[in-house]
Amino acid sequence: MEDINKLQERSLRMIYEDNLSSFEELLEKDKFFTVHQNNLKQLVIETYKVVHGLTSDLLKDTFTLCSRDINL
Repeated sequence: MEDINKLQERSLRMIYEDNLSSFEELLEKDKFFTVHQNNLKQLVIETYKVVHGLTSDLLKDTFTLCSRDINL
């Protein structure tokens, strides 16, 4: 994960020609998230689709859904 963030940071520095800003400032300038955050976002979206039956049969068959009663 660290290597991907470093690559993304270098890319943003080259795009904006900015060697002084922090990685977070570059992400704000780009209105973007880290690659890791985007991957997590995609995982959550796909999980939601599987749970709610909004995805292809191939992906549905990949996961076994189980229900658990949780008493808080």
